Amino acid sequence: MASQYLSEAAQKALNAAQKLIVKVRRAGNTPTITPPNHPAEVDVKTEHIVVEGTHMIEDVCRPEFMVRFGRPLFWTRWEVGDRMVQNYIIDFAQSKLICSDDPSTLSLRAKVAVLARHLLLDFEPKRAAALWMETELVAGHIHVAYSVPAHREYLRAGAPSEPILAEAAARIMLSDNFETAKILSWCLSGRWITRGTRNELVGRLLLIQVFDAAVIQKSVRDRIRAIHFSTAIPVIDFLASLFPERDEMFCDATPDNTHGATLKEAFQNAVVYFTHWGKAEDSSFINDNAGWMTICRGTAIQCHDYEDDIDFVIPVLYDRRQTLSRFDMSAILIQLNIRDKVQAANMSASALHYFTSGNREQNSRPYITIITELGLKRQPPFAKPKSIGYSAPVQGTPKITAKKAKRVTHPRYFFLVTGCSESVYRVIPRNQRHIYKGLLVSDSLLEEHPRLDENHLDAVLQMKPDWTTESFGWVKSSKPDLGMESDLQIDELDERVMAGPFADSSEEND
Repeated sequence: MASQYLSEAAQKALNAAQKLIVKVRRAGNTPTITPPNHPAEVDVKTEHIVVEGTHMIEDVCRPEFMVRFGRPLFWTRWEVGDRMVQNYIIDFAQSKLICSDDPSTLSLRAKVAVLARHLLLDFEPKRAAALWMETELVAGHIHVAYSVPAHREYLRAGAPSEPILAEAAARIMLSDNFETAKILSWCLSGRWITRGTRNELVGRLLLIQVFDAAVIQKSVRDRIRAIHFSTAIPVIDFLASLFPERDEMFCDATPDNTHGATLKEAFQNAVVYFTHWGKAEDSSFINDNAGWMTICRGTAIQCHDYEDDIDFVIPVLYDRRQTLSRFDMSAILIQLNIRDKVQAANMSASALHYFTSGNREQNSRPYITIITELGLKRQPPFAKPKSIGYSAPVQGTPKITAKKAKRVTHPRYFFLVTGCSESVYRVIPRNQRHIYKGLLVSDSLLEEHPRLDENHLDAVLQMKPDWTTESFGWVKSSKPDLGMESDLQIDELDERVMAGPFADSSEEND
């Protein structure tokens, strides 16, 4: 079985090959040397690991099922091992992930490896520091090298979907000395991971922490000493862990596109289960068929970069008493609102073609949509900044005609959330609010400048790397301040959680 690890010898061979290429190129020839990398076989325990309509949600959450996914290392060890080996399979996965038998003392590389498994980190392939870090993760922390380009200037690597390793990562992050937000801040400040959209990164962090918190609360409530994060959690409990002290608002919410039961009644048997993230290549993953397959692996989906209306899809098993199939799936659809306005109408199951058509009961499955603004907002030049504070939740009453209620098949429960602090998200510690806010601030040229005093920064801005309000010191204007206020507002939103409907939700044609 070909291995994806970069051993010390393999790394030396890679360096030697790079030097050979340079020498031959100087001689006028360009050699074709295959990089020392071969695709590893994954998901090969049986031809079909899962079969639609066969498995219960409790089945796919057990370690003996989780080991079937990913590399053969874990399922072969499970099958040939005795009861003790099987009982310690997750401890074994932890030791492989952190390259140590002691999870209480972690190197920085080990912490980054844990985050990569739980949060879906994309490393900057062309930065020397990031390349070094990712190479170290492949060499010693069970990271996978997908491909080494022929030019060998960098490698393409990542942490693919392996539920047993995601469970191991979640247990390591449970430690009190594992400060997730701070470690992520180090990764960003070190320019190891792709800046991308900061909102998406913080969104993944908050949602995975919310699920972990819901699992912990369930374990305490059920008096379970050994926490197993690969557990199906009721949707109501997940929402209760997401937003503090708003249980009644969520439970009593009604559909914004038709008449129907309260959310608590509609989702009384619905559960969510995800321990890691996967990135969708296109829109084909936004449907119930992909939903039942990804929930088998405990995977939530981040949509591809060009998806207009949805950023995250959290698969929901609508009735945990049923086997996993497309006809028993729903979803929580999440939009990170960095757009000009709330686009509620476009977040419909009909527009997204999420549900597969079935019988009458299957065609009435409800779903949840959440639009969240984490705190980064652009305003018109003359807009007055809003005061920062808490706005009490407001629940509207849908204005739905009988004609519209008749044509709607899938009831939609719609929520709007603004802000990024402990008053909005239960999982944000009060003393780390500034860290979460800092994760949302985009990198700029000035942040990397070695001299951060006002005079030096003004001098940089006068060279106009970007045109800003400070770029016009050379102009004498009769109205110098007119229309020249910066439109970037950080932390200028009313922090609130609201249940629909909203201004454009009346356009829903589900």
